[in-house]
Amino acid sequence: MTGSLSRYEFAGTAPLTRNLMKRYASFFDEGPVVDLGSGRGFFLEALRKRGVAGVGVDISGEAMQHARDLGVEFVKGDALEFLRGKSGLRGVFASHLIEHMAPETAEEMIALAAAALTRGGRLVVVTPNLKDYRTLSEVFWLDTTHVRPYPGMLIAALMQRHGLTVDEVGRTFTLRNVRSLPSVALGRLRFGRDYGCTEIFVRAHR
Repeated sequence: MTGSLSRYEFAGTAPLTRNLMKRYASFFDEGPVVDLGSGRGFFLEALRKRGVAGVGVDISGEAMQHARDLGVEFVKGDALEFLRGKSGLRGVFASHLIEHMAPETAEEMIALAAAALTRGGRLVVVTPNLKDYRTLSEVFWLDTTHVRPYPGMLIAALMQRHGLTVDEVGRTFTLRNVRSLPSVALGRLRFGRDYGCTEIFVRAHR
């Protein structure tokens, strides 16, 4: 038996992901911001370029190596344990993490994040968009550690339950290259306007 697949075997390319993280980083104006499940560290890199202090938390040794390569601040450990008892945060970001959690754990993450934020602090959760046909039919299932999908409406309801005000439930168009535009246009005609929008995000503030 050969080695196991990389955690990022089916992840977006570095240029595409960096472009997405640049957008999400723009939701945060000041730190400290905690990136839960920080992965390859591209969000922390985007924060640093904005002059916003951030720290990543991830249990993966592979993620730790990526963080070292980028020179971003990183803590190896469990995201929820890191949040427990924290206060004074200006932001919490969780990209492609909640779908790896059972419902009670997902709600606990949101509750801990809400409790850790200062007044005006922001929480942003990013997750696969199951209204996108390709994500529903194939992409979501490529990761065997996915537990269940979380619609934006559900994430927003959980945020509100824990005292946050929801600012936006949005979707992100993730065009890989200009050459794919014709196929995306045809896909939208066939499957609706969410085709090609592989991610949704929910942002809220305390």
